[in-house]
Amino acid sequence: MTSNQSSDLRTAKIPLNFGTGTMPALGFGTLIPDLAETRSATTNALRVGFRHFDCAERYRNEREVGEALQAEFANGSNRP
Repeated sequence: MTSNQSSDLRTAKIPLNFGTGTMPALGFGTLIPDLAETRSATTNALRVGFRHFDCAERYRNEREVGEALQAEFANGSNRP
């Protein structure tokens, strides 16, 4: 983080190296063994404000994470 950024990780942003823009400094990890819990945890993380999700292919839960995000975006309560 650069010195002009907030020290509060909930709002801190990291500048992208190429192009313009930033990404949230704090991300939500989706390595959760239970697939139903993955959907629930992802939904709750989005609802409390997370906008950076670690969705590694090796977790093998892309479908559940995607379904949770799509459902929230579809109901309009959260914007991508």
